[in-house]
Amino acid sequence: MPRFVLPLIPYIIQRLSPLILAGLQPLRRAMTLRALPLVALMLCSQFAHAGFEKRATTPPSNVEAPRAPARPVREAAPRKAKPSPKPVVAVPPAEPVPESVKSVRAAPAPAPEVIRDCRDCPELVIVPAGEVELGSPDSEAGRRSDEGPQIRWQLQKPLAVGRFEITRGQFAAFTRAANYIPALPCGEFDGKEWSYSMTRRWSAPGFHQEDTHPVVCVSNSDITAYLTWLSNKTGRKYRLPSELEWEYAARASRADVRPGGRAIATSCAYANIADALFECTDNFVATSPAGQFRPNDFGLHDVIGNVSEWVEGCYSDTLYETMHKKQSAGGGNVLGGLFESIAAGVGLCSKVARGGSWQSGPDDARLAARETFDTFAGGNNRTGFRVVREAQ
Repeated sequence: MPRFVLPLIPYIIQRLSPLILAGLQPLRRAMTLRALPLVALMLCSQFAHAGFEKRATTPPSNVEAPRAPARPVREAAPRKAKPSPKPVVAVPPAEPVPESVKSVRAAPAPAPEVIRDCRDCPELVIVPAGEVELGSPDSEAGRRSDEGPQIRWQLQKPLAVGRFEITRGQFAAFTRAANYIPALPCGEFDGKEWSYSMTRRWSAPGFHQEDTHPVVCVSNSDITAYLTWLSNKTGRKYRLPSELEWEYAARASRADVRPGGRAIATSCAYANIADALFECTDNFVATSPAGQFRPNDFGLHDVIGNVSEWVEGCYSDTLYETMHKKQSAGGGNVLGGLFESIAAGVGLCSKVARGGSWQSGPDDARLAARETFDTFAGGNNRTGFRVVREAQ
């Protein structure tokens, strides 16, 4: 009991005695008068405690010392309960993760706004208009001569771009609805040379796939038929992206070699690639389900790896050089002409696939890398496609 309360006990007992005696009348049958001092002491203790709390707002000078340290203790307790501010880090893979990967994982890109025109339609993400540097610098490892010179290129209005590559399930829905039967052979690369077989096709590419995997073994005519069906179904014009649109969307305003930075070991966080060549593990032998890896900053998945992606237009080894000269002459961002449009539409020219695939090493799995094919006739089992349409 606080010391300053002791002198008050006689006064308290004197003032409360009538009340105590009146209140204890019913208790006399249950207890003897010997208990009265104990009851009085209990009541006085409660009263003294209440009086102490009431006086705490203006304590006497001799109470200040013991009361002073009590205040910060009350505030410190909840502060100790708060977790220490540590960066949120995703579950690391089995092998050591470089610092560059940790920094990327600590700040994931915000979830994009996703739109879909129908149940069987691909999910789309709105890629904003803007400007970015395309191509690769002379110093980039794996660079080829057809990747430069670098140019500043502008997407003049927003573009709706497929969040994922077109999946086998989406392509199957099209073949059923349109009674479409792809009849051309499918190519396969064994590490040394290409071979074509009539037994390989989009539904049997030579390895296990499920409906969530990207479709492969699709030809120019197959893609054209799919885009026509999808456009008629939705009333919106779907198409393949041009090379420059594809690279703009894939870079997501960054100048990196590939999503996640320049370090080779970061690639397995973003892409299904030939991981034995990347010093990391992606846990897939061939294709993987869409969306298994981190997206880029626009919310697009698998822009590097999984499957290479066909783009619109014919291959030109001077694409960036021509664009550079055209821009220098005030010609703007647009490339193309009547012959190129016709040739690209019927597959009469060499075609380009971008982004690399599950078979690609570091040189091919780059944002600036361009893979060319002499023919687009039958497709192959490491190349698929991604669609775009106008945002408005």
